[in-house]
Amino acid sequence: MWMQVTVNGRAVHTRYLSPVTAGTYSAATTTSGLTRPQLRSREAHHEAGHAVIAMALGLPVTAVHLYPNPAPVPGAEEDMHHLGHTALGPFHADVHDVLVFLAAGVRAAHRWLDEQDLLNPHSAFFNDVLGGSGDQERMISLATARPIEFTWGAERSPHVPSGHDHVEMASKYGQADELIHDNWGRISTLAHELLACGSVDASRLWSLHQRHTP
Repeated sequence: MWMQVTVNGRAVHTRYLSPVTAGTYSAATTTSGLTRPQLRSREAHHEAGHAVIAMALGLPVTAVHLYPNPAPVPGAEEDMHHLGHTALGPFHADVHDVLVFLAAGVRAAHRWLDEQDLLNPHSAFFNDVLGGSGDQERMISLATARPIEFTWGAERSPHVPSGHDHVEMASKYGQADELIHDNWGRISTLAHELLACGSVDASRLWSLHQRHTP
């Protein structure tokens, strides 16, 4: 079941129950006991998930970055940071594909945590709400020709005004999971490249993408 929670002043939808009392969480709490190298690897897989799934959907990825130091999010609490960025060139894609691309980061990081035997109630929750809050804000702010009602695991409300579209977001996370499963080798390869180099440009991205089958 999806629910909306507020984490350090930012609202985010998640399917994971908070393992700690709600409120403002310290950096020590949000790291979930992960070491600095483990956090870096989690974030590398987050950005690699965005990039590889974007390419699988035909979106024009121009570069992927894993920042050497966390960049503070303007207006957010001290422990809210940008840790990487996947850059796209101009595109005219279906909004549903863009939503799946945005969902793919946090889901790729979740799979990495599971494979490393690091997945627990703390790491699942804080990966989802901290790693996914910025992506969810981008989802909701997508400029479209028609206004969208977003729901999370719920059907369209009968009270939505005429002319609004409806997107059930839980299904987009499910689609991201399926694509991540099919492309996990590519995601892992790109994540290791980001850990080694910090940034990968479009030419290198396609070279890595074509190196092996999903």
